[in-house]
Amino acid sequence: MKTMVALTVLAAFSFQCSPVLVAPPAAPAQALPDVSEVSGAPVAERVPVALDVVDGSVAAYRTVAQHDEQFNTTVNVSTRVYDSHGNYDHTEHRSSTYTTYVSDYDLEPLCVTPCVAWLPKGSSELRLTPLHPMTRDGRDLKEALVSVTATAPLAVRANLPSEHVMDHGVLGASFIVLGAMGLAGGAIAAPFSLTRDPSYGDRDAWLTGGLVSLGVGAGLVLVGTILALATRGSRQQQSVTQWLLPPK
Repeated sequence: MKTMVALTVLAAFSFQCSPVLVAPPAAPAQALPDVSEVSGAPVAERVPVALDVVDGSVAAYRTVAQHDEQFNTTVNVSTRVYDSHGNYDHTEHRSSTYTTYVSDYDLEPLCVTPCVAWLPKGSSELRLTPLHPMTRDGRDLKEALVSVTATAPLAVRANLPSEHVMDHGVLGASFIVLGAMGLAGGAIAAPFSLTRDPSYGDRDAWLTGGLVSLGVGAGLVLVGTILALATRGSRQQQSVTQWLLPPK
């Protein structure tokens, strides 16, 4: 029972804390502002790529290298075990190790859009980072990652990804966790009452407490689910248009 409750909580928490995915905006039109004044001098062995975004202006960077690091964290958990009469029996110890991966990047600053970036021939990953907080339809604009293969003069125009941040359902998920704990307690206490000897005089108390715990837990799970779904927020992916520029 406890395992089922734990799995249910984990699934609910993961689902309800995830923002709603909104369909990306339509791909930008193949239209660029005049960037002739900011094209700069040609760079040997590099290809000109005109950059622009639909909303505002962003700083463009090229990813030069990626460094990945791994961190291990060990958590020790002690659990007290009781016999069928509610008396302490022993303590179980368990250790769990969690691994976290962190990535760091070396970036080459390129320009501020609308602009022309001179990229090495071949594939590059570009980061289009808002210079200041910007919004679209009530959502905060985020950094866009754009893969570009530059073999000839190219134009790239993007709609930045966006996110409507509430609390990502954290408060509601917290209610669900508390409710699941109540359900687990009730699921243990109610059957346990049947094992109590009438001479102890506490069978009805265990049963009543278990049923109350089940009821309160179910109510908290219901309220938490409604609250979490209402405060998940939303996330919208980017859309990008790339096209070759005519030779001059």
